[in-house]
Formats: sequence, structure tokens, C-alpha cells
Amino acid sequence: MKSYPFLMVSCLTLFACGGVAVEPVVAEGPHDEPVPATEPRATLRVAVDLDRRTGCEEAFDLAVYAHRAVERIAWEPPSAASPCVARSATVTFVPSRLPQAELISFMRSHARLLEVKP
Repeated sequence: MKSYPFLMVSCLTLFACGGVAVEPVVAEGPHDEPVPATEPRATLRVAVDLDRRTGCEEAFDLAVYAHRAVERIAWEPPSAASPCVARSATVTFVPSRLPQAELISFMRSHARLLEVKP
């Protein structure tokens, strides 16, 4: 019966010390490597209608940034009437990794309406 206090103290010590030390997992692979600065970039100006909800711009950003070839989405300020409708943005991307037609299709799948601007 005297083993219970020892067992309890051992468990509490292990719990209080954080348990077993675990090395962090670091993903390695071509998806983690930055695109070289020498690789050409392109820009695309778009007008977008987003789903009308709180955080509409952020939701679109997260979806589009999931593609590694998209480097930047620069939004113009929203109108006071509706921050999710008729938004203008300039998208910087790597066309050798994502052709413009595929980028447009990809962004359309995450928007209510998307028009390419000249």
C-alpha cells in the first residue's frame, strides 16, 4: 500500500515537469522554400464581390494565400456602405507556378463575383 504515495508523487512530478521532452517537427520540402527573387512576378487587378459576412476580406485572403504562387493581395479601401462588395485589389503572383487563367479560376471559386480589371 505504500507504493501509492510514491506512484502519485511520480505522476505529479512528471505532469508538473511537462512530461517527456519532444523535439518540434519541422516540415522540410520544396513547399517551404521561398521563390527565388530572380523568378518573374506578375500582377493582376481585380474587382471582387465577397460573401457578406464579418471578416470577408480575411477569409478570401486566407483561401487565396493557400496557393504558394500568390505572394501579395493589396486591397484598396472598402466603401463605407459595404466592405464586402465591389472590392478592388491587386494580386502579385508567380506565373510560372500558377498561370493567370488558373489564378482567376482559383479566386473565382472563393468569391461571389470576380472581374479582371485592365
